This record gives sequence, structure tokens and C-alpha cells, in this order.
Amino acid sequence: KYLDYYVWYQVVAMIWTVSLITNLNIGTVAGSAGLWYFGDESERSNAKDNRTCTALKWCFTKSFGSLALGALVSTFIILLQTYLIYLRETFFRAEDDDTTPTRIYKCIVRSVINCLLAILQ
Repeated sequence: KYLDYYVWYQVVAMIWTVSLITNLNIGTVAGSAGLWYFGDESERSNAKDNRTCTALKWCFTKSFGSLALGALVSTFIILLQTYLIYLRETFFRAEDDDTTPTRIYKCIVRSVINCLLAILQ
């Protein structure tokens, strides 16, 4: 029982870490591009100012909480998408009676799951 919780904890932590690293990468690139674009002409030619280090410092200080929260939300969306895909695949592999009401029910459920997946995309 505890092993199941530990495995889920590790899966969530791994997805959250990967999402956080991705957000840090995006924040660093966007910050350095913004510093270059909105900087003065003299700052663009000055090689002493390292815009990438400045943007990375901002990501790890001023914006880290926002990036971590965004990664957590992204983690829950990824888990929800994975669960919906699992439901869709296992629901239609089940061998039920293939009567017309069952087929209609399966079609409705598949449509709802596909709509939810499209919204999450």
C-alpha cells in the first residue's frame, strides 16, 4: 500500500521537476531576448553585460514561485490527460455485449473524453 503512494509521489515529483526545468528554460530565453530587444543600442553592443545570467538570476529569484506554480498546474494537467487517455483506451477494450444501446453509450463517452482532451490541449 505504501509502495503505491510512493510510486505516485515519485511520478508527480518527476513530472513537476521536468516542467519546472522547462519553465526555467523558457523564462531564461524570454528574459534574455527581452533584455536585448528593449535595451538601449549601446547596451546591445556591450559584451560585458551578460543578459542570459541576468535573466537566469531573475528566474531563480523574482519569478521562481510563479514558475514553480505554473509547473505544478502543468503537472496536474498532464496527469489528467494521461488518466483520460487511460480511461478511453481501457473503456473501449472491455468486451461487453455489443447491443445498440451499449454502442451508443460508448460513442457518447468517447466523445466526452475526446472533448475533454481537446480542451486540455
